[in-house]
Amino acid sequence: MSKKFKNSKIVVLGATGFVGSWICLYFSQTNHKYLGIGLNEKKNKFHNKIKNKIKFKYIDITNRKNLFTVLNDFKPDIIINLAAHSLVHFCNTFPDVSVKNNTLSILNVLEYIKKNKHINLINFTSDKVYENKNKSHNEKSNFGSNTIYGTTKIMSDLLSMNYKKLYNLKILNIRCGNLYGGGDFNTNRFFFDLFESYSNNKKLKIRSINSTRPWTYILELLNFLIIVTNIIYENKIKFDHDAINFSSKFKSYSIKEIIERIKPHININWTFEKNYVSEDLHLRINSTYIRKKIKYQNTFSFKQSIKDTVDWYKTYYSNGDIFKKSVFQISKIL
Repeated sequence: MSKKFKNSKIVVLGATGFVGSWICLYFSQTNHKYLGIGLNEKKNKFHNKIKNKIKFKYIDITNRKNLFTVLNDFKPDIIINLAAHSLVHFCNTFPDVSVKNNTLSILNVLEYIKKNKHINLINFTSDKVYENKNKSHNEKSNFGSNTIYGTTKIMSDLLSMNYKKLYNLKILNIRCGNLYGGGDFNTNRFFFDLFESYSNNKKLKIRSINSTRPWTYILELLNFLIIVTNIIYENKIKFDHDAINFSSKFKSYSIKEIIERIKPHININWTFEKNYVSEDLHLRINSTYIRKKIKYQNTFSFKQSIKDTVDWYKTYYSNGDIFKKSVFQISKIL
């Protein structure tokens, strides 16, 4: 980590969510000058456990005036944008809320950096921006979506690229595969549903046992994000794309295969549930470009990431010290 990056001021938008909580905790451990911004959502149990250890403010960033006031006070050099309604089922059920939130949030951020062009923006979109034809997508693959969530992420991706070119801004979109790891408490997400069922001695209900995803471990993403953000801020490498793909580059495991990997750690009882969620059966993304460009190698094996995820949730559900456990896991990439 360069001295310049270490001294930079970073804002994390969506700081009370799954990924944002981990990023803020990381910056707290590296003594970075950072500020987390997010909605006050009590459902995020991970954030609730660590909020006294991180720096953050509760703000709805669809309110442009409030967002600009906080950003003007903090004067960031880098903004990492994770703010969005990110659950496919929620977005399909409440499209008006989701489209408004996911579009206005990125639009307000873009308007701010248009006025403050020195700021570097890392904007997270999704692997779900790609037209699904059961193939591994690279950065040149066609956009397309059959979900409201995917459509809002396409809008975020396109808006960011438009602003970058029209106003000569410093923006990079990151399209990431399905994330997992300790701290995810979103319903209709496999790992949370699994551990919630296990802790309550209930059978896990599975919608699609054969669906596959480009599984991405949260701490692998965090390690990658820090490296890429450092590179961008130092202006060390020019990228050939306005957006880059990232996943842990594991095999696209099916739910059935993941269950087999977890069985040595906990006893899983499961049953089928009718699938009411409109989603693609198979998703794959290719992150070869960025891995070659920055010579990135995984820090975690799939076996280790599964073990760490199980350990995290076991600690949480046994009322252990989740802050201590999380800091210990972060120490593996410090």
